[in-house]
Amino acid sequence: MVVTLDNSDQLPADVHIFTTTKQPWVKSPENATVFEVFYDYVKTWSKENKAHRKHLLANIIDI
Repeated sequence: MVVTLDNSDQLPADVHIFTTTKQPWVKSPENATVFEVFYDYVKTWSKENKAHRKHLLANIIDI
């Protein structure tokens, strides 16, 4: 859930995780991808998301 951004509607959640421990008043959107715990990103993420992750990991610098 995005709660600290000024315009959180511009960055909607791709998935909702750990939903078994959410507060009862928190409602997921009707068409949301929901997981009771975590999920397998390899099976869930789009090709674009996987490529972006690969790019980010390739650019990590050890400090």
